[in-house]
Amino acid sequence: MRQYYYLTELDDSPYELTTLDALHLGSTDRLEIYAFAAEEITLENAHTGAATAEHNVYLQLHNHTTREVEKGLAQTRSPLSESPASNSTPPCYLVRDARVTGKWRGFDPEWEPFLDDYLAIPHSPGGREDEAYTVRLADLLCWVDDLERMTENGEIKRRDSDEQPAVSEPPGISELPEKLRQLYVAFACGEQPDLEAMIDAWYLHWHQRASRGERDTYSSNDKVAAWLTDRGMANGKAASAPPLIRPKWGK
Repeated sequence: MRQYYYLTELDDSPYELTTLDALHLGSTDRLEIYAFAAEEITLENAHTGAATAEHNVYLQLHNHTTREVEKGLAQTRSPLSESPASNSTPPCYLVRDARVTGKWRGFDPEWEPFLDDYLAIPHSPGGREDEAYTVRLADLLCWVDDLERMTENGEIKRRDSDEQPAVSEPPGISELPEKLRQLYVAFACGEQPDLEAMIDAWYLHWHQRASRGERDTYSSNDKVAAWLTDRGMANGKAASAPPLIRPKWGK
């Protein structure tokens, strides 16, 4: 079940989109480009100055950062540019500011109301306050639900079905019922973005956070619906989804 593609692997994705195309879409604010910060970094709220340390965070890059990466990649592919040495280090790009989103592991939904106002200025771990966080091209990714939305809107095209890479089945999946196997393949090909979002909501709001019998840990339907809406699900679908994913013990 693919949730995102690194830009450097888009040539093997179901979408007619190159790395340079994705960077151009990001630099013109038509596609959100993210960098995954696995290590602990400092996030500074640009409005209040408050700082916090987080790790496993997906940072939504500002378009000026994406534009620098696009320019760097275009220059290396220009016929007039010198071929880089095979042992040269890939260039790094400063992340002067970025937006923090709910797409991070261990994300606390209590942050949800504040994310729109939270402009992060990431710093390198353990670094000085003026030491900016850096990323390489190989660190950048885009989310499948954004690509699906652009496909539906006619902004990008899907590859012909016979050109799509085969979906490999993980060990043990052959032992699952046939319908579950087919569902896995559909997820892996990005055919069920709404259902995938519902499963993510169940995992985050119930599997990770809620405790049986402790009603104060249960998420409200409105809260879950808002979470789904923020991730691109239509309002009507988002409103009807929470009762479907709420476990029996969480009624």
